[in-house]
Amino acid sequence: MTKTANVIQWRDLFVIIDDGSVPVSEYQRIETIVRSQAHKSPGGLGCLVIIPQGAQPPPTEVRRYLDGMLDRLPMRCLAYLVEGSGFRAAAARAALVGMRVFSRKSYSTKVASSLDEAILWLLNHLGGKEARKADVPTACKAVVEGRFAA
Repeated sequence: MTKTANVIQWRDLFVIIDDGSVPVSEYQRIETIVRSQAHKSPGGLGCLVIIPQGAQPPPTEVRRYLDGMLDRLPMRCLAYLVEGSGFRAAAARAALVGMRVFSRKSYSTKVASSLDEAILWLLNHLGGKEARKADVPTACKAVVEGRFAA
């Protein structure tokens, strides 16, 4: 049985939840879905990657595909949310920050420790700060409901 990834779409934002076990074939499916979303968001997209507590790093071929996928999509910003606390979560956040420092991406990135923080940062990068700040509770609710539905 192939593992599937949860993908949640809300306006010009897409959210991927991955515990490190999702294969390249599933990301190919997600890329197709997000490409259609991009046609409706000519200004570009924001992406939130949620890494659940206990997640493992994805295999090398998946990391390469994801990197290429994000380069092919019209990205404006990317945030990582590492769930959980303790040493493993802190180490994962530190690794992501380290990757961000050496990355030469055309879009801004952030490593967040809460859903509200990640959504606020993404929405601020996607549009006007005051107009989008009011959307934070709505976007957070969409993410929570999307995870529950999956």
